[in-house]
Amino acid sequence: MCTLLNSAGIYGILYLHLTTITLLFGPRPVYGLFSYQWTKGTTDLAYLGAGFGSMIGIVICAKFLNRSYKYMARRYDEKHGGGYGGEVNMP
Repeated sequence: MCTLLNSAGIYGILYLHLTTITLLFGPRPVYGLFSYQWTKGTTDLAYLGAGFGSMIGIVICAKFLNRSYKYMARRYDEKHGGGYGGEVNMP
């Protein structure tokens, strides 16, 4: 249940982020909201920050999660004498 709520929150924030960029930086104001009125080609540049941030986050998480998994696997191996059980994959 907790995973479901976490995923729903993340997808909700992602949806708001992606829809708000076009409203804020679009070529014309929509719904009476403020707009920077960038041209169509430069509006797409506003997505680069989210893209690069996601890529950096993937690299950092992959590095630390792999290290955490190796530690847990080694600890499980010492405790139970070989063979990785399903418990190693759990946080």
